Amino acid sequence: MADVLILTLSHVPRDARLYHKLALSLSSRHRVTIACPGPVPQDEPNIAWVALEQSNRLSMLRSLEQIAVRRAPGVIVCVEPLTMLAGIRARKRLHSPPRLIYDCHEWFALAFAERFPQWLRPLAGWLYGRLEDHLLRRMDAAITVNDELAARLRRTCDDVIVCANYPADIAHQPRARKEYDVVYAGGIGCRKGMLKLLQAALLL
Repeated sequence: MADVLILTLSHVPRDARLYHKLALSLSSRHRVTIACPGPVPQDEPNIAWVALEQSNRLSMLRSLEQIAVRRAPGVIVCVEPLTMLAGIRARKRLHSPPRLIYDCHEWFALAFAERFPQWLRPLAGWLYGRLEDHLLRRMDAAITVNDELAARLRRTCDDVIVCANYPADIAHQPRARKEYDVVYAGGIGCRKGMLKLLQAALLL
């Protein structure tokens, strides 16, 4: 049984992937702590929580590093590219260096590039991708959501596994026919799962 610390700058405590996919699965065999922006749950029997005070990104990264050093886990799961930096810095300060795992659950470089004007997006995405690759080289392993992202990560990291965000099988068929109106607001494309969403919509 290992002590696992999950670091995130932006995910809410009971996020679908961070909590339901990663934390609950890991807690069946390991001691799991999640450090995330507060407020955090107080009634979770199998998972410990550390509230991260929301401020600027630099201060939050320093706080994540300090949390990791204080708790001295055996494994640190870094949920966004920048949290890899906190994990790397914490490992340098610990007497027993933890294993570092990167959870890459989206095309972060593309999402970052969307903040810029159209003409600047290719350069912004390329630069962010190079930063992500540089930090990934310090990781022991990576987890991602699909085969396409896995292929990209394997150019830099040898140990990559896929843990999809959707169930592999349908556990129960709907008990009654239902009609749904689905509205999605946000940027999405084929690389970010648009086709899977459309396939899933057929099951509603």
